[in-house]
Amino acid sequence: MAGTALLSLGLGGCAAPKVMPQEKHAFERVKNWRTTLDLSTLENQYALPKGLLSAVMHQESAGKVHARSPVGARGLFQIMPATAKDLRLNDPHNPEMAAQAAARYLSSLYKHYDGDLNLSLAAYNWGIGNVDRYKRQGYRGFDYMPQETRNYIKQVTRLRAYYN
Repeated sequence: MAGTALLSLGLGGCAAPKVMPQEKHAFERVKNWRTTLDLSTLENQYALPKGLLSAVMHQESAGKVHARSPVGARGLFQIMPATAKDLRLNDPHNPEMAAQAAARYLSSLYKHYDGDLNLSLAAYNWGIGNVDRYKRQGYRGFDYMPQETRNYIKQVTRLRAYYN
């Protein structure tokens, strides 16, 4: 936006990102959840890259606990009902339960894809079945994945640098 000043928002241990004023509240909410839910401990416990849970939460819900997508994903981590059932997540709007479930799920994806964070993020966004089929069909890289998934990987990677 032309003429809109950029704000620098300190995130306590994180790089200070340049954010548009309308984004400021999302960074503040996620920063508060990062502390309240002790996401760094969950990342360590589940061997996840530092800042990943905050970045995924930011991208998925902007830190809004009651977020709900048009396709039915719910909560801070926008977990779909079938995935919530698989993860034994009874209440995706419960922040503690959702954070634990998201950490378990991301950890399983990270292991499934041998530590390839980009494929793990693609599976979180597009679905593990779609990513596995994509790989089986011999595709390399991300050029033939949906644009939404490519954008998701890029955005979560950018956000992770801030929360890292």
